[in-house]
Amino acid sequence: MLAPTQRTSQNNTNGNANNMGPIRSTDAQLGKPKCMHSLWVEYTHGIGGDKAAKYFTPTERGKVKQKYYRRKVFWDLIATLVNAGYGAPAAVDKVWNHYGRSSSVTSVLNSLLDDKKRYRANGGVHPTFYIGRRAPVARRQLTHLPQTQANRAQPQQNTMWRYMIEQRALPTHQARQAPLARLQQSAAQAAQLGITIETGADGTTRPVAAI
Repeated sequence: MLAPTQRTSQNNTNGNANNMGPIRSTDAQLGKPKCMHSLWVEYTHGIGGDKAAKYFTPTERGKVKQKYYRRKVFWDLIATLVNAGYGAPAAVDKVWNHYGRSSSVTSVLNSLLDDKKRYRANGGVHPTFYIGRRAPVARRQLTHLPQTQANRAQPQQNTMWRYMIEQRALPTHQARQAPLARLQQSAAQAAQLGITIETGADGTTRPVAAI
């Protein structure tokens, strides 16, 4: 990929407006951004006519190794949030608000570097910004049953479908419960008359008069 270039300005002595001088490469250096938004622009487009930091070659990164390392933590986090669906300004505001809107660029970078060490097992970022595979939660610990995308999109249709399945299975369920219901009813009537019900080994029942 070609590095960004710009034309050097020269005095227009011959009256030719198109004579803007030769093209020179932009400088690969890091400036002094005053806010987190400027720090992100420095990575994507460059500030003050300098080359964008994301296009630095290994040699150019080595010349500003310390600054690049400290700022890369912030750039990587914003890039992750943008890939997850955040807009770039919203992602920068999310990080900046978390570490304090009144905090300086240096203070935010220091906090990000501290979190990188503290939350090493969490991808090196604060849990607020973690985007990835979460630890599985046992089903008994869930406060609600997870829903599929289809269930969320069409709750009424799925409720009707579940009702139809229950109604279809209702006769079978009632047929299975009928013998038990009849036995419980007979036992209740026999108890009122002082008669006990004995169940034989073959599953048959017979009334036995109380003594």
